[in-house]
Amino acid sequence: MPYEQVLLNAIRLRMQFIRSIPFYPFRALYWYAVMRSRMANRSIQQQYP
Repeated sequence: MPYEQVLLNAIRLRMQFIRSIPFYPFRALYWYAVMRSRMANRSIQQQYP
């Protein structure tokens, strides 16, 4: 299989997984609006205690 086809298949599988999560559009908005600013300028150790 060529690389492009493998990449496209992986992206499609990931999209199917994301869409299977309940309320994924609202979770994405919450993460973008709230969590993104909380995690800014923090090390990995601070983000995941």
